[in-house]
Amino acid sequence: MIATMYKRRMKAAFALSSIVMLIGISVFFIDRPDSLQNWLNLSSIGIVGLFLFFTGVSNQIKYNKVKDIQIHESKASLLELDHLVLKKDLGFFLVSYCLKKAAILLERLSQSVFLLFFTQ
Repeated sequence: MIATMYKRRMKAAFALSSIVMLIGISVFFIDRPDSLQNWLNLSSIGIVGLFLFFTGVSNQIKYNKVKDIQIHESKASLLELDHLVLKKDLGFFLVSYCLKKAAILLERLSQSVFLLFFTQ
């Protein structure tokens, strides 16, 4: 799950960096900069493209570190967990990371909701 997150981030960063660089190159060939202000504008496009490229490289390094790690699925049910963390990642998919303690919170919350609605 973590490896696929880094892989998606890497692909998105490389795709966006190539798009930004192509825009910068096309601006350079269509309207060549003639003043310092135009050169600064064009260089800012290049800096954004390089930033995206190095973000992709960073995610590729992290992906290579975690791609062989196997995280086994837990046999515990949601009610036995202590923590439940929901994280929205780059792919706009809701990824759930289940840790311990959310079950106690959910149990207490459900008891309090039950008492609130049915004791009035």
